[in-house]
Amino acid sequence: MTDPKSHVVIAPDDAPRLDVLVAGELDVSRNQAATLIANGHVTVEGRQEKASYKARAGETVTVKIPPAPDREVIGEDTVVDVASCVKVDKDLPLEKAVLVGCGVPTGWGSAVYAAGTTPGDTVVIYGIGGIGINSVQGAAHAGASNVVAVDPLPMKREKAEELGATHSFETAEQAHEAIQQLTRGVGADHAIITVDVVNEDVVGAAFEAIRKGGDVVVTGLADPTKVTVQVSGAMMTLFQKTLKGTLFGSSNPMYDIPKLLGMYQAGQIKLDELVTKTYTLDQLNEGYDDLLAGKNIRGVLLHDAA
Repeated sequence: MTDPKSHVVIAPDDAPRLDVLVAGELDVSRNQAATLIANGHVTVEGRQEKASYKARAGETVTVKIPPAPDREVIGEDTVVDVASCVKVDKDLPLEKAVLVGCGVPTGWGSAVYAAGTTPGDTVVIYGIGGIGINSVQGAAHAGASNVVAVDPLPMKREKAEELGATHSFETAEQAHEAIQQLTRGVGADHAIITVDVVNEDVVGAAFEAIRKGGDVVVTGLADPTKVTVQVSGAMMTLFQKTLKGTLFGSSNPMYDIPKLLGMYQAGQIKLDELVTKTYTLDQLNEGYDDLLAGKNIRGVLLHDAA
C-alpha cells in the first residue's frame, strides 16, 4: 500500500484486458484508448469517438473514446489511480524523478527494447527532443559503435553529442551519406524516429538508411488522419527490412521507472543534463512557447512547496 506521503512517478494507463470482455460498451480514458489503438486492438478514422473490437468469443465490443477536451489544465493536485503510481525513493529530487514518467523510458526503451541495440551496432535517431535524447543515451549504453543524431537545431545536436552521440547532422541526407561511409555502404542497423510529428519524409529517410535486415522503430506520433508510412514493398521483402511502432518504448513502467532511477543514482544515465530550463506555474505559457520554438530539451514546471 502506498504511504500518503510517498513520492511517486505517474506511469501511463494500462490498457483494459480485452481478452475477458464480452459484448457491450467499454469506457476508457484517452491514454487507454491510445494504447488500444497502438496495439492494434481497435482502429479509428479521424476523430471518431467509437471503435469496435472483436473479442475472442466473437462478440463485438464498442470502445467509447472520450473526445479531446477543449481545454486542458495543469494544477498542483490531482487524483490518480494507485495502479498508475510507481513509488520512488524519497531522497530523489522530484524535478528529476518526473523525467522518467514518459520521455526517458520511451526514448531509452526505443533503443534498448524496441530496436534491440547490441554492441557494435550503428543507430540513427531522427529528432533530438525529450524522447530522442534518451534514445541516444540508450543506444550508447547498449554499446552501439556509431550513434548518429539528426536534428536541425545546433543546440540539440550539441546535447546529443554530450550524452553519447558519436556523430550529429542537420539533415537526413547528411546523415545518410555519413552512415554509408561509417558502415562501408552497408547501412545502419537501427533507425529510431522521435520527431515531433512523424511524416512520410522521415519514415522514408529512415527506411533508406537501414541495412538489409535492419529495422525502423517509429516512436513519434503522426497525424491520425493522414497516411504517413509509404515505403517500397519490394525493398521491404527482398532486403528483409522491418518497420514497426512502439508505445512507451516497449518499456514496462513498473519495472523500468525504478530501474532507470537506480541507474541515475549510480551515474549510469544522465537526468540533470536533460533539463534546459525550469518554470514556475505562472511561467507556464513561456514554457509552452519555448517548447514550440525548440529552445528546450526538457522544460520542467516547478510547484511552490509552500
